[in-house]
Formats: sequence, C-alpha cells, structure tokens
Amino acid sequence: MFIDYKEHLFLVQNIGQRFAKCSIHCVECSVLSHEFNGILRKEDIMPIEKDKIKLEQCVHPGDVILARVIGFGDSQHSYLLSTVEDELGVVSSIGDLGERMVPCSFDEVKSIVTNAREPRKVARIPDLN
Repeated sequence: MFIDYKEHLFLVQNIGQRFAKCSIHCVECSVLSHEFNGILRKEDIMPIEKDKIKLEQCVHPGDVILARVIGFGDSQHSYLLSTVEDELGVVSSIGDLGERMVPCSFDEVKSIVTNAREPRKVARIPDLN
C-alpha cells in the first residue's frame, strides 16, 4: 500500500466513541472501482485536545468528508485519516431526517428542506461555504 498524503473524498459509514469508519470513494478526480476503508480518530479531527472533541458533533454517518491519508490502520487493510487542517472536513451531509444538508458555517450544516442546523467540522472550501 502506498500513502500519498493528499486529500481525498470519503463517506462516513458509522461512528463510535473514539473513531469514525469511512470508505474511500474518490482519489483526486478519479472515482474508484471498489472502496477502501479509512479510520478517522478523534485526535485527528481538530487541533484541540481529544478529550474535548465530541465525535457526533464533527461527523455523522452519511457525511461526505474531505480528509488526508496520514498512515495505515492496525491491520494494514485500512488507512488513517485526518481532518485537522481547516480546509478538511465535511463537504456534504445527511440530516437526522434523511434530508441533504450543506455547509452554512465552519461548524454547522443546514438542511436544504427545513433549514434545521446540526454541528459538524466543516471543510473551509471557499466555493462550498
């Protein structure tokens, strides 16, 4: 396996107490023919103490995130991910009611149906914000 340390698009599959399981769907501009697994640990989400990070306020299952590959997971069958940099994080998400949500600030997404807001660690991409 090769680590290129570039940003890639991931789909958050599920979240736990210490990490989120993700799948890689796109590398640069290329969509992959099959998915690869990634792990986003609490300590690799934001540049603050991991004890202060609440994973459920940063990412949710169904979110599309822009993340950097920073290493290999324990089993060598998954990649370790990071969204610590400002330009990395959620770019699109699904709300609690299943509706599409879009970034509205650097720490919230908003439903395009109900305008309800939910907390996230949003990527600071000028064209998306």
